[in-house]
Amino acid sequence: MLRKRGGLSKSKAGMTHDQFFIIFDLILAGVVFTSLLFFINGIKDNSIFERNYIARDTALLLNTLYAAPGDVSYLYKEPLQGQGKSNLLLEFSQGKATLTDINKKGQPIWYPFGMNKEIPLSQATFSSEDKNGLLFEKSHSGINIKAVKVSDLGQKS
Repeated sequence: MLRKRGGLSKSKAGMTHDQFFIIFDLILAGVVFTSLLFFINGIKDNSIFERNYIARDTALLLNTLYAAPGDVSYLYKEPLQGQGKSNLLLEFSQGKATLTDINKKGQPIWYPFGMNKEIPLSQATFSSEDKNGLLFEKSHSGINIKAVKVSDLGQKS
């Protein structure tokens, strides 16, 4: 009579085979659990979602400015200050809006935008310590971005 390996068999080969799969399953479960802990630790400040939002929002704003006819001025009032004590660094260069959390050693979040070579963009880097708003200005000479205090501008938007 032939018996299957593993299962209810008492052979040593079947036991080794089953033990291998049990150990493999435990290692795989440990890797998944560790990955989930790192993910939860990363989102406890909501910095991932916030950085993703700001990078996408500013890239979309730049796409809109490139597509808009004539001169445009827009005050971006969303603060670059993250949740808690996050210190964010926003950089516009090479067709990407890149947002980095200076306090943490995480991957920077970036989102592409369409650059127009006929309308130059001033390469700019902004920190959350600079001011609490960004002024995007498009004119015939190009797009200029500068940090401003919203309270200094009054009701301009």
